[in-house]
Amino acid sequence: MSSGTARPRAVTGTEHVLGDRDLSAPCHVLRRRSQRRTAQGPRGRRPRQRLATNDHVGKVVWLENDGKQNFKTHVILDDPPPRRRRCRRAGFNGDQYDLVVAEFGYDTGRILWLENKGDGKFLDHELLTAPGPIHVPLADYNGDGKLDIMAVVSQDYEEVWAFENLGGGKFRKADR
Repeated sequence: MSSGTARPRAVTGTEHVLGDRDLSAPCHVLRRRSQRRTAQGPRGRRPRQRLATNDHVGKVVWLENDGKQNFKTHVILDDPPPRRRRCRRAGFNGDQYDLVVAEFGYDTGRILWLENKGDGKFLDHELLTAPGPIHVPLADYNGDGKLDIMAVVSQDYEEVWAFENLGGGKFRKADR
């Protein structure tokens, strides 16, 4: 039987800064397929683009892959930081490139749906204002074939909110 002592593992590799500028805090990375189907990445795979949430300074950035593993930084959200806690990609209009963001806030947080308008432009739709959103799991919760949004709120009332996708970019808070 093991004594339960953890042994550190050696980590190998090389660290690279992605993007054309350094970000001031650690990031979470969401991966998505590149729209450039003709460009090939390593081992014949298509290059990836990166979407990142920056918890400490409140930014949401998109790192666009040029197909040669060079990344251009696009800032999507950069207003005063209520601390972006989670960022998920979604395909509300069929393209898989919209975003849902949980902003923790202390007194006032938000759940946002960021509609991708193309050319790096996003239109934000505020779904909820409440302190403490921490997670936004996405799934077809009601079985109608459309991706719905769940919002986990950990502060004040400690609730879970559901947003039913009505189609056409419309969401409705589900009945409790």
